[in-house]
Amino acid sequence: MLSLTRVFQVDCDPESFYRVLMDQESYPEFLSEFKKVKIWKRHGEEIWADCEARFFKTVHFTLHSSGEPFHRVRWWELKGAFQFNEGGWLLRPLAGGLTEVTYHINLKKQVYIPNLVVLMAIKLALPKLLDNFRHRAELLVRSG
Repeated sequence: MLSLTRVFQVDCDPESFYRVLMDQESYPEFLSEFKKVKIWKRHGEEIWADCEARFFKTVHFTLHSSGEPFHRVRWWELKGAFQFNEGGWLLRPLAGGLTEVTYHINLKKQVYIPNLVVLMAIKLALPKLLDNFRHRAELLVRSG
């Protein structure tokens, strides 16, 4: 099992960042890795989506996401490239309208790929992914 956690600050309130996380249909607009996201079920703060993304290769996967408004979003891969893929975002308000974001992911591969290769691929892609979420939320707040 591979696990990674990253903590960073965003210049927006937790509500704004939460809205970006839950607007999964818009991911292809600001995440170059995501080619398609099709929501096939919504129930309250839960979303089931089929996704196509290109990380080190094109992958198709189905995610179930569950949100606790303005505080947390968790996801689980229901089918796809990994035997186990789950993670989430924890949002904590800070002074001055900032938000502390904690991102975590836990993965277990289906096929043999050395852990070091997968870990390096994630470590290379993750900063850009997190920066794109940050920029999207901050842009939406500035544009009102």
